[in-house]
Amino acid sequence: MNINSQQKLTTIEARKIVSVGIESEIRALQKSNPWHHFLYLIFPLMAVVGVAVEVNAYTQGLGWNFTTVEYCLGVILVALGMNAMFLLIHEGVHDILFPSKWLNDLVAIVMAIAGFVSFSAYRLMHLRHHEHLGNENDPDDYHNYTNNAKLIWLLHYNRLLWATILYLIFVPSLAWRYGNIQERLKVVSEYLLLIVTYIIIWQFVPLKLFFMTWIVPFILTNFAINIRGLTQHGITDATDPFLASRSIEASPIVQFLLVHENFHLEHHLFPNIPSYNLPKLHKIILPRINRRVTCQSYLNFLWQFIRASLRQDETPIGLKNK
Repeated sequence: MNINSQQKLTTIEARKIVSVGIESEIRALQKSNPWHHFLYLIFPLMAVVGVAVEVNAYTQGLGWNFTTVEYCLGVILVALGMNAMFLLIHEGVHDILFPSKWLNDLVAIVMAIAGFVSFSAYRLMHLRHHEHLGNENDPDDYHNYTNNAKLIWLLHYNRLLWATILYLIFVPSLAWRYGNIQERLKVVSEYLLLIVTYIIIWQFVPLKLFFMTWIVPFILTNFAINIRGLTQHGITDATDPFLASRSIEASPIVQFLLVHENFHLEHHLFPNIPSYNLPKLHKIILPRINRRVTCQSYLNFLWQFIRASLRQDETPIGLKNK
């Protein structure tokens, strides 16, 4: 048995450990809920309202004044909506955004274009991450690139600062490298659609206005995604499916704004369960998990991360044993 299949078996065994005897409850959580799909509309509406607020501030001559309360409010609204948009694209990757396959992919492709990326390229790389979590092909495990402790910590900080932007730059070539012919054609066609879309937009929207209303919030979203990504797998034990992914015990408001993706261990164990059901999944499987990594909040994780980096201590942050 090769390493890849052994890793996949380990994940399956972990899933069986926490689901034995409650299989029917877990199957119920896999079902789609139309009400929650309706709630998804809150996030694009949040972004639309934010853009309207930004444009109003801009036309009032306040656009370049970053202390303007109105403009800053608009930026925050757009950034929150955009951050959730990337999380909903992630739902689309796992075919749990909508029950209908064509609607799932169509909505995810449109949102991905708004986020400057090909949905098919993101899907290809993200599913590869799930398939190879913990082995030598896992793109998120920096030990696969170097054994130099200082360089590994530098990569962690690089992830915290620029990961999303670097991902958007390199994901086309990575998807081309790992994709088959059909997947490559999808990636190319989506990037062509993306280019045409923005050429059309720039015919009607001044570049300065586009920068103020979409790029500035995207920079904030970049940091939000990077923090979330670092907490999910940073300073964990990639060889153990229970310790390879971290869940954050966030407040209800933060959970909602993150589409409940703070429950990342639960997601990796059951990637076919929609995010809105992850809190319920967390409650029913938590008593069955005897080891995990977690933190009380994202700020708490960042504080522990900084302290650990000063000592170059790679002990999993937030390790809890029963």
